[in-house]
Amino acid sequence: MKKILLTGTNQANIGFFFANLANEFEMITTSTRPDDFSRHIDLFTPDLIIYCMGVNLADECQEIDKLLRRLSHDEVLFGVTGDVKTGNPVYREVLNKVKLTIQTPLTMPSLKHTLNSALGIKSEDAKDSDAEHAGASADAKPSSVMFAGSDEDENRRKHILIIDDSPLVLKTVNNILKEKYDVSLARGGEPAYTYLEKNKTDLILIDYEMPGENGPSVLTNIRKMRNGQKVPAVYLTGVKDTASFMEAVKTHPQGYLLKPMDSQKLLSKLEEILGQ
Repeated sequence: MKKILLTGTNQANIGFFFANLANEFEMITTSTRPDDFSRHIDLFTPDLIIYCMGVNLADECQEIDKLLRRLSHDEVLFGVTGDVKTGNPVYREVLNKVKLTIQTPLTMPSLKHTLNSALGIKSEDAKDSDAEHAGASADAKPSSVMFAGSDEDENRRKHILIIDDSPLVLKTVNNILKEKYDVSLARGGEPAYTYLEKNKTDLILIDYEMPGENGPSVLTNIRKMRNGQKVPAVYLTGVKDTASFMEAVKTHPQGYLLKPMDSQKLLSKLEEILGQ
């Protein structure tokens, strides 16, 4: 499966990628901080990098220039999404430096066709990928993981790792938290383990019900990891039965939040645990 690293300021377009293409490509997102950008390239080794542009063209063109200078080779495709038909001369100069431009608003299936063409994925390969996904067993572990933020700066904001198999839930919770916290998103246990092997977090939000390993199983495994032993955890769950509750209690969480998510209750719970 080809890998795409997403960055930029247009969160709606980044969300569009995850909502519509999570089964086609392995994707993560990173902040536009150059050090964070380089770190995720080394960690994820993407086949394609896409910067999703917002409305502040001049500032974002400068950001893109900085990120392009961070690339040490031409092997990784770098593209942008935005109003690529604009006549803005500053923007046109940046567009001449990238290898892929995608006009907004984003639409399917044209976006998928554009990405497949850029990455050299033949149409029959895409069909095989669809068939493989459709025939996957119910307990298959999701492979997509999305990262945002860095935990290397002592003055950083608190960091939250969210583990859920639903791209929609990940997007929703990320939108609630991103203004106050640095956030990393993992679609299931395996990508969460991969993240915690090299990174730390201040708190884990974890879905109780997931295919394959459920929340308590994933949290039990995280507690065995060096970077997960003492991290507070909160379950996101729609389950209310006693047996499930007792299973969750064994993993010693710091709380439970019911779905659908109440943004104020979520923020209040995090403030209660993290002290900010």
